[in-house]
Amino acid sequence: MRYCGFKYELKYEKGLRLRKRLPVVDDEDAIEALLDDVSSEPGTSAKIKASGDAPTSAPWFATGQLVHACQEWVLKGVLLGQNRPWQPVIDAALTLPHLFPNAAYDPKERTVDEASRLVDAYYGYHGIENGGFEHDWKIIASELLFQCDDYFSLPITCRADSIWQLDTGEIVVADTKTRAKDLPKDIDKWKRDASVNPQFLQLSWQARIHFNLDYYPSIFVDTISKSAIPKVKRVFVHIDPDDVSAWRDNHALTLAAHEAMLRVAPRGVMNYNNCSPPIGSRCEFFGYCHGKSDEARMLHHEFALKG
Repeated sequence: MRYCGFKYELKYEKGLRLRKRLPVVDDEDAIEALLDDVSSEPGTSAKIKASGDAPTSAPWFATGQLVHACQEWVLKGVLLGQNRPWQPVIDAALTLPHLFPNAAYDPKERTVDEASRLVDAYYGYHGIENGGFEHDWKIIASELLFQCDDYFSLPITCRADSIWQLDTGEIVVADTKTRAKDLPKDIDKWKRDASVNPQFLQLSWQARIHFNLDYYPSIFVDTISKSAIPKVKRVFVHIDPDDVSAWRDNHALTLAAHEAMLRVAPRGVMNYNNCSPPIGSRCEFFGYCHGKSDEARMLHHEFALKG
């Protein structure tokens, strides 16, 4: 298993505490509620607390969440038959200091400026009409939560950024990504790699169940690169039924192995190779497993579970 047993347990518990979505009302209170909701995503501030290092650029998680908040505001307006601008979300973010609890490490102006730069490039290229998507596409949902309770031994959930029906009648799942770099030139290889991404496989599988389809919907990957001049690119990733079956069977085996492990070691078995690897980021629960006091460990534990 790539991650440790204890991390898997926390991931599962954290997954059940998904952020609530409030009904959209076209006023300032609704924008503030949306931003509060996005900022409550578990694990963000914990990463700064655990490292103690001041980042040299706007943290990816804060920027990405604010970009998604802007898009969510626009797309929920499309669902209501409105043509909403995205700027009020950025303006509201600057007036809500509680969205930036780690201002010493993460100046809110830098995060907001970076998000504004990316969103401005995104809608500057795609336009605001129909939320920036093709004019003959019909939006079905924004921030749709999928949950399956009866296939695996544990519930499994995921959330789609948006769901669209094409002019052909086909349903697709759109997933917006902010990236450090533009998509590679060998896009066919990237698409094949992305087609076995477990996030995309689960989204397609859950969408098929939710909409009672006889096919696995493609993932419409909607990217924004954080380059000096932001680049936007969109790619259809087609999902092969055999890849979905392989992922689903493997996930069931992973859960069975995890449950068997917990019978032997109820606390879980730590994978030290994943605590602080030479390449990549340290585990987000480092502070819990390696805290030097019960107070420090519970601080990270409580934050990880409750956000």
